[in-house]
Amino acid sequence: MIINNSIRCYRRAIRDFPPLSKLFKTISSRSLATEVTIKYQGPVACIGINRPHMKNCLTPHIAAKLKEEIEFLENNDNASVGVLYGERGTFSYGIHPNDLQTNSNIYEEILNTGLFDKFPRKPIVAAVSGYAIGLAFDLALWCDFRVTEDTAVLASYARNSGIPSNHRLIKRLVSCVGSHRALDWLLSGRPVKAKEGLEAGAITRIVACGTGTELFQSGFHLR
Repeated sequence: MIINNSIRCYRRAIRDFPPLSKLFKTISSRSLATEVTIKYQGPVACIGINRPHMKNCLTPHIAAKLKEEIEFLENNDNASVGVLYGERGTFSYGIHPNDLQTNSNIYEEILNTGLFDKFPRKPIVAAVSGYAIGLAFDLALWCDFRVTEDTAVLASYARNSGIPSNHRLIKRLVSCVGSHRALDWLLSGRPVKAKEGLEAGAITRIVACGTGTELFQSGFHLR
């Protein structure tokens, strides 16, 4: 069963990073009521980006809700750590081109929510599956740890999309991987697979495809 699941995961894995037009072509425009989910398992706050019909792309509303939930976590004496993940197998594709076309100020509006203004006081883990692209790559860097499924792909994509990276998170990337590698990733916008990210120091741990959220299902243990 485990082998079959792994085979299915690897068949779904993207071998070559597609252009932006192909990346978003299958996404519908259906809306969901709750775009951020929150559940607690003991001291672990599980915060999910829940916009799967739009590949969990970020919006000002989602950013504001994430900030709200993380502030609640920080003031909750019964919670000691947060896990940030994307529902249904994808962390986030960043900002959707349709959202950008509808609202040319969406990037600034997301930043104006204050989500990235300061790093969290309590440890936050990014459980990355699928893609973490553009502003979602910044969001993963904003977290203290990045636990990534072995088929996941990260990319700044700033050069490709025209959406800049946050300066605070560029500094964090440089501190993780060094200036030369950070420049390579940022200026090329190329995909970074989990193995390369781990070897470079941007990723804390790699787990098997489909098991990223098990990090908090069995309790949080970073070893």
